[in-house]
Amino acid sequence: MEFKDIEHLLDRRRRAENELKALEQRADQMMGQMQTCVYRTAALIVADAVEAAFSNLDGQRKKGEIPSEIRRDLIERIMSEHRCICGNEVHEGTAEYKNINRWLMKTCDPAREDAALDLWRFLAETRSHFEDDADTAKQRIIEHGNVVHEMSRLRADIDALNKHVGAYEREDARKLDEIRRDCRARVTSIEAHIHNLQTRAQELDSIRNRLKHELEEEKRRAHRGDALERRSMLARQVQDALTEVHAAYTGEVRAIVGESATRVFGRLLDDEGKASLKRIVVNEDYTLEVLDQYGQSFLANVSAGQRQIMSISFITALAMAASSGDRIEMPLFMDSPFGRLSAQHRKNVIREVPMLTSQWIILATDTEFRREEAQAVRMTGKWGRFFVLRGAGDGNTVIDEHDVDKVYSLLPREGEQVL
Repeated sequence: MEFKDIEHLLDRRRRAENELKALEQRADQMMGQMQTCVYRTAALIVADAVEAAFSNLDGQRKKGEIPSEIRRDLIERIMSEHRCICGNEVHEGTAEYKNINRWLMKTCDPAREDAALDLWRFLAETRSHFEDDADTAKQRIIEHGNVVHEMSRLRADIDALNKHVGAYEREDARKLDEIRRDCRARVTSIEAHIHNLQTRAQELDSIRNRLKHELEEEKRRAHRGDALERRSMLARQVQDALTEVHAAYTGEVRAIVGESATRVFGRLLDDEGKASLKRIVVNEDYTLEVLDQYGQSFLANVSAGQRQIMSISFITALAMAASSGDRIEMPLFMDSPFGRLSAQHRKNVIREVPMLTSQWIILATDTEFRREEAQAVRMTGKWGRFFVLRGAGDGNTVIDEHDVDKVYSLLPREGEQVL
């Protein structure tokens, strides 16, 4: 039988060996990839504990226990001065005093609140990766198992081909097989040598890192006798840490305020503004930028009324951020909010702002607040009290309260001359 009779078997074996080598390399790469994600998947071991801790902190945050609904120092000042922020007196032994005292007991140290919030954010970030990490680990294990299975199949095919080719008595086939075995042995030896070199390189790298650490330690020991140097190093570290914390905190606050301002902006704009203005952005210096529907700056083109709406939206968003929610749990003061606004903008502001805050206090002139605005405020069901400020001479001002049901006679209509 001629050599060409088994040539196709030798080609088949060569292809199988090449495929096996490629799969072995792929298996090594996949094993390295699995090693890199061990530290992430290891967190899944404590997933239940992370979920329990997060749920506990998140529950306290939603209840307003962290951070406290109001600052402790403000409550202590109210109790010491016996006067509420609304101006009413609060005496010891009254129901108001007891309620404020119970509120004081619910507050805690700001440092503990900050630490609890930092832990809540860390746990939220950690748990958000659990499902993806588990899926990734599962997928990589399955893929590696498939590769190992395919390698076993190829090795079985190669062994079968070796037996089949070795059964022929052709001298040239035997010599070729011997050459193949010799080459394969040399390849195995070279691969083993490469592996030994890689292991040695890792050992040397570990030694280098250890020596580097020891060098740093020696440098620190050399400077321990210099108190001024230690203080300088500590000051730099504190400055770097504070800078990092400040950057993270201000970035988060700007993002929260920008999102809230954009939502309020969309509720207050008229139809024309909604078609062209889409988003408010708070810059690093806390200046405002407004973007159009294409994400481009549009601030230079907005009208005076739209700028007023943007300012009201920003002020409202700041108050929301201070209240830690979508409703402002504090009095919201606005001085002359309607001066530059069109009729549609006025209606939107009067309709929406009372729904965003627990108390809205408007300081307006009689040219701004007319019967039309009074009727719109009344329709919200949120109108509580109405005061008129009038000059009494000698720099004094008298404040008169009027029944909200009888104020229409005091206010001009739209277009009517104010007396």
